[in-house]
Amino acid sequence: MRSARMRSAFPWLATLAFVAVLLATFLVLNGLANVPVTGVDTADDLATFDFTSDIGRISRGRFDFWGNALYTPEDFSAGVVGEPDLPALDDGTSNEAERQERRYGTYRLVLNLPAGHTYAFTSDSATYAQRVWVNGELVSEVGTVSGTAEGFVPRTRHYTVAFAATGDTTQIVIQRANFCHAKGSIFELYLGPQDQVFHLAEASMLRAELPLGVLLAAGLLFLGVGLFSPGRRQFLWFAFACLSLMVRDAFVNPKPVMVLLPELDWYLGHRLEHASFVCALLLLLLFYDAMFRGATNRVVQRVGYGLCGVGIAIYGILPSTVYSPMTQGVVYVEAVYLAVFSASVIWGVTRHREEWRHTEYLLVAVGFLCVAVPAIVDAVLYRKTADFNFNQVGMMAFVFLNMVALTLEMRRAQEALELAGDREEEMLEANRELSDLYRMRADFMRDISHEMRTPLTVMGGYAGLTKRQLQMGAVNERTEANLDVIEHEAVRLGRMVEQIKDMDAERGRRVARTTDDVAPVLRRAATFCDPVCARHGNHVAVHVPAKPLVASFVPDGVLQVLYNLIVNANRHCSQAVIILSAHATDGGGVEVSVTDHGTGMSAELAAHAFESGVSGDAGSGLGLALCRQIVEDGGGTIRLESVPGEGTTVTFTLPAGDAETGE
Repeated sequence: MRSARMRSAFPWLATLAFVAVLLATFLVLNGLANVPVTGVDTADDLATFDFTSDIGRISRGRFDFWGNALYTPEDFSAGVVGEPDLPALDDGTSNEAERQERRYGTYRLVLNLPAGHTYAFTSDSATYAQRVWVNGELVSEVGTVSGTAEGFVPRTRHYTVAFAATGDTTQIVIQRANFCHAKGSIFELYLGPQDQVFHLAEASMLRAELPLGVLLAAGLLFLGVGLFSPGRRQFLWFAFACLSLMVRDAFVNPKPVMVLLPELDWYLGHRLEHASFVCALLLLLLFYDAMFRGATNRVVQRVGYGLCGVGIAIYGILPSTVYSPMTQGVVYVEAVYLAVFSASVIWGVTRHREEWRHTEYLLVAVGFLCVAVPAIVDAVLYRKTADFNFNQVGMMAFVFLNMVALTLEMRRAQEALELAGDREEEMLEANRELSDLYRMRADFMRDISHEMRTPLTVMGGYAGLTKRQLQMGAVNERTEANLDVIEHEAVRLGRMVEQIKDMDAERGRRVARTTDDVAPVLRRAATFCDPVCARHGNHVAVHVPAKPLVASFVPDGVLQVLYNLIVNANRHCSQAVIILSAHATDGGGVEVSVTDHGTGMSAELAAHAFESGVSGDAGSGLGLALCRQIVEDGGGTIRLESVPGEGTTVTFTLPAGDAETGE
């Protein structure tokens, strides 16, 4: 008992241990790629921070801002610039909302940096369009800054700038324009010693590129597996989900895709960033539906498909200035839906706990939670977790957990194929034995009837001769001899009858009848044939009423009939459900049906389907003939209904117990 409990708990313990190892690995990698940064939010912070030794994150609120004006360093030197529309606030508060309302403007920051040192600053992105000057020198230009929408060209790019402090103060001037987004501003600047800032920029890019490599490798690997594994759609859905997530991460700050495609159209990239995440969510729903085989709630699934369709339409059709204000709402809706879907997954695990003992299903469920929970956290803390991406860690755990799960499923699928082959061979051997049995029975009956004809003929002839002798009063030695012959032939005939009785007794022992519930036999047949049907992507479902269906039948014979009918149905459909159903008849017996939604058969073929040697797919033509023989020997009937292109239903009856057994 104790060892059984330990075996039952092992998948959970192994899964939790693996998740812990994955999270620890990603946290260590994130820690190694993490460079210490200190926030510089107030005037006192800016005045006291030592940029010669550490990196400071200068908030956007520390810049003076002139809205709807594009000034250059020469304008500031010439004194033609008035007071800022939105000055930096000394207490660390921000008027960022007002700044974002302006379509274009100029930011300016003056720093007291010790001369003789080389500094650098970097930012996650120069989004929209931006020009940067340091001490009057243009050091970075991304896109085309303009005061009109016609002259404006947006771009997005991670940038890092190095400079030497030569005077008492260092002036940073940034022009920014935005006619493509509802709102926008510059990103925080990370400023400090040149070597540390460059290290920070490289580490930031490395943290972004690592998941891309993992997602690309996983996507291509399982795309290949899916293409070479017909009927295993979960591999393809998982591959496309990984590739969609890779596209999405390539466009998330620091936007590593811009390293390869610096001139990529901003509008296309922005649509891809958001639409790819919605596509990934849709593909994950399809993946979990294929993996869980209907265990997830159908209503929740359909709602998810609908939401994904709406999301894709939003980002594919609407202008960026229209859909961008909706993004935070979309994120919140996604978070709520993921919470609901997570609950439905947990409920599905609870309801299907027998099936969920398989390690791969447990890994898939935990992998889903690993990606869903961080996504919900990121949605709640939308754009407030710049230094740590919860989604990234959860996504990496999700990818590796599902890679292991799919690998285990491939191994289980291989074992199922071997089991299916063994069971097919068992069914073929049983059919051969039954066929031999019926052939031997037919041969025996033909031979014994021929043999019985001889003694009956002899007995009839000698009896007639003896009758005439008696009528003539001519009883003699020949009369006694005639009676001896009749007696001898009668004894020989009796031995033949005993042979028939012995054969029937042996057959009776081999096909012992019972009066019992038919439903367990249907479930046993479904369990036995499920691995065989899985090769075509089919599944066997049993539909029976709750109350017992009692009939008189031979269990092994009914099983053989069901095996043959299920295998026939499996050959003529794919990715479908083969239904075994049964119900009580008015006469007290039971009617059993095997239904598929496959290719069906023509009326001409259906009329001869139960004849030996008749087959519509180059088969042996023995299966249905044996089914008819077994059913009719048991006192039942069998019939077939088929519609080409729609499917076939084979129905047979089992008699009531009282009628056949006297019980």
